[in-house]
Amino acid sequence: EEGNRVVFHNIYKPEKVTYVVTGNKISSGRPLLNDEFTFIMKEVADTNGTALSNAKVYTTTNMVDGSFAFDEITYEAAGIYYYQVSEVIGSGNSHGITYDKTIYIVAVTITDNKEGKLVVTDVSYTTPAGKADQIIFRNSYVPSPTSALIPGDKDLTGKVLLEDDFQFEIYVSDANWQTSTLLETVANAADGTFVFTAIDYDKVGSYYYLVKEVNGGKVIDGITYDAATYHVRIDVVDNLEGNLSSTVHIYDAYDVPQESIVFRNVYAISGTGSVTLEGEKNLIGRDIVDGE
Repeated sequence: EEGNRVVFHNIYKPEKVTYVVTGNKISSGRPLLNDEFTFIMKEVADTNGTALSNAKVYTTTNMVDGSFAFDEITYEAAGIYYYQVSEVIGSGNSHGITYDKTIYIVAVTITDNKEGKLVVTDVSYTTPAGKADQIIFRNSYVPSPTSALIPGDKDLTGKVLLEDDFQFEIYVSDANWQTSTLLETVANAADGTFVFTAIDYDKVGSYYYLVKEVNGGKVIDGITYDAATYHVRIDVVDNLEGNLSSTVHIYDAYDVPQESIVFRNVYAISGTGSVTLEGEKNLIGRDIVDGE
């Protein structure tokens, strides 16, 4: 009571409001894993990202669908609140990833509707490149390539094997083992081994090849050449840690698994010819008696 007047003192305090800052992770090159990437959000003073003392910091990780959300924020007064959002570089559990270094400034505008409630009236996003519609971090995954060697052996019986005596061909094929393109021809070393040049792979998949001996099935200069054809399948897989790896599978022409590629040749002399030997006898001191 003030003098002869009764005065009532009222306090106006609008209801609090909450808001959740969300975003999305888009990853190309391989499936996205749950909780794979980490994102950080901290309070800042303005759209320039000026630091605040005692600023609150929030962290979160992505869902398997790429979405992520920070903890709910409660607002008790009208105003514009600013946050800086970024991806933690190197936060993924796999190598081979190119991270998104974009920094977003989120401005959340809180307004008093004069009816006892605070409301979120605007949320805007800006980056160094300009305004954005939402928070999106885009990553790409590119594993390191791999290579495979296809070796073999030459087994020759009947004569000594010399370096470069025999040649071998590798053809690009398909899953039905239909020859397509000659890839390379190589010769044997002195110990009988041979190897084709390493084949490089930068994509996951199965790759097919045929390996044959030049002159296979023929007989030339006493050598019977091996007519065998080997089927080779190279399986290339991604270990999801930034590297491709390859496995070599060898089969015979009937698709029976083989431990290695071996061509076996045989050298043999054949023929029915005959030789007649002739000579002459000389005797000094007397005549030669017939039949002597």
